[in-house]
Amino acid sequence: MELGPRLLSVYAAADNDHWLWEAEPLLRRLGDLGPGALPYLANPRASLPSVNGAGVEGLCRVGSSGRAVAEPVLLALWAKPNLGYDRLGDLFAAMRRMGITPPPLVDDKRKLFPRLQADWADVSPSSPPRVCATRAERGARQQEKNGGVRRNNLY
Repeated sequence: MELGPRLLSVYAAADNDHWLWEAEPLLRRLGDLGPGALPYLANPRASLPSVNGAGVEGLCRVGSSGRAVAEPVLLALWAKPNLGYDRLGDLFAAMRRMGITPPPLVDDKRKLFPRLQADWADVSPSSPPRVCATRAERGARQQEKNGGVRRNNLY
């Protein structure tokens, strides 16, 4: 957090070929800096397959205060065909945490939408940022369901 303003200024100066756009863990956590990170997380480079859509987690971490900027970005990504469950889960959780109701999938031949609804129904704008790291969160939920103790996730 202490370096946040400096980090955002570096992103502001970075062109599209800068290595910062390939720094997946950094993009994922950039949203912890709040709405000031929105211009960089909404940049198409932040959600490319090469960074596993890290910008989506970053947007999710900003939360509902970023809804106006994030909503068109998330809905455009949601509308892309042939996304896998993990990518759809990232988008679904991000939308729910930002207060956006995910629309039904246009072509849901694999019937993923009901599964997404069941897995992420409890995510809301009041959910902690850790839900944005959907793979870790899903693992923790499964462990809890199987009788294990939920680990304290620092995300």
